[in-house]
Amino acid sequence: MSSISAITKTTFPTQHYFGKRIQMPISEYQGNKNLFDKTYAELVKALSESGVKFEMPSVLYEKWDTQNNEVVCYIAYIVDQLVEIEGYKSITVEETQALHGRLSGGMDKLMDLHTEIMSEGQKLGLDVFSKYTVEQYTSMDMSKDPSSWQTDVYYLIKA
Repeated sequence: MSSISAITKTTFPTQHYFGKRIQMPISEYQGNKNLFDKTYAELVKALSESGVKFEMPSVLYEKWDTQNNEVVCYIAYIVDQLVEIEGYKSITVEETQALHGRLSGGMDKLMDLHTEIMSEGQKLGLDVFSKYTVEQYTSMDMSKDPSSWQTDVYYLIKA
C-alpha cells in the first residue's frame, strides 16, 4: 500500500529532459504500459549509445484536457546536457517555485497525490497550472518490489 507525503512548497531546479513528445487521447494514454515501456527503451538505447549521462525517468505534462479527451506530454529522462539524437531532442525546464509531493510504495495513489497538490495550491492561492507538471520516478526496473518505488510530483507555479 502506498503513502503520500505532506505537500510542500519548494524550488524546482533547472533540469534538462531528453524525450519524446506524445499527443493522444487520454483514453488511449491511461494505463498504456506498452507506450511507456517502448518509449523508455528507445530513449535508453539512444542515450546509452551516445554516452550522454542520464537518470530518473520522468513524464512532463503540458496538457491534460478531460473535456477534449487529450493529453500532451514528454516521456523523458533527466540528462546532464542538451542533446538531439535520432529525432529526439532535449528541453530545459528553468528553475522555478513548485508544489511537491512524494508517493512511496507503488502507484495506486498517484491520482490522489495530484488531487492533493492541486487542492493545496488552491488553499494557498497559487496558480499551479504553468507549462509543466512533472512526475519523476525511481527506476522501477531496478526493483520489482513496488514498496520500494518513489514518485516525486511537482506542480510548477506560475510567477
